[in-house]
Amino acid sequence: MRKIYYIIILLALSISTAYAGKDFKIYKSIEFKDLNYLSKYEIIDLTDFTVKEKKIIIDINSLIRVLNDLPMVKSFKLTEIDQSLLVTIVENQPVFPLCVREGGNNLLIELDKDYNLISVGRIHAINMPIIIISQEEMRNRILSAGLKKFLGLLSDLNKDGLRVIREIREIDYINNLNINILLKGRRTVFNIKPDTDSFNKLNYAAGYFDRIKYYPHTFTILNDSGILK
Repeated sequence: MRKIYYIIILLALSISTAYAGKDFKIYKSIEFKDLNYLSKYEIIDLTDFTVKEKKIIIDINSLIRVLNDLPMVKSFKLTEIDQSLLVTIVENQPVFPLCVREGGNNLLIELDKDYNLISVGRIHAINMPIIIISQEEMRNRILSAGLKKFLGLLSDLNKDGLRVIREIREIDYINNLNINILLKGRRTVFNIKPDTDSFNKLNYAAGYFDRIKYYPHTFTILNDSGILK
């Protein structure tokens, strides 16, 4: 009898330990508001929840912990309305999608406007040009001076309204002295130097090829001329 008593006590202790620090609540629905980049599934799948009889049972503490840990979440607010939970989120905006290349491996990351790392393994800003870089350009989450200068240049040119900046689909920055650029809807690989003058020439060249409806395979922009193939 005493042995059974001890077993019951141990079982109770194990259950209480498993649920320690948890705050399970039941909702008819959970709604996420003001998400522009994050998916609600990226958030909810990281929490401790289950669905039973069309009701959502979720540990609120795990939801709060996930929201606090996600770098793309700037702030959030939880509001209970009619047995439903409304999660209002203010996001950190991804500005620079990067593909870090090391050998045959690629790592997708995103930076905000201040070059802070806010996403790893997934690209959320799908309308922004992806920039391919080597691992040497980012060590221990710190950007090289050259890459930071280049990203600043892109921001400045975009603010100045240079049309071609919004037409860029991909930038290959592996060779950071002469970069390759792909534009949306064109097959041409443009090879240019990463400076303001070269981007202005790119803007003119892209407009010229659009007007004549001809797109070479490659076009290298030099100081006073260009080479097409």
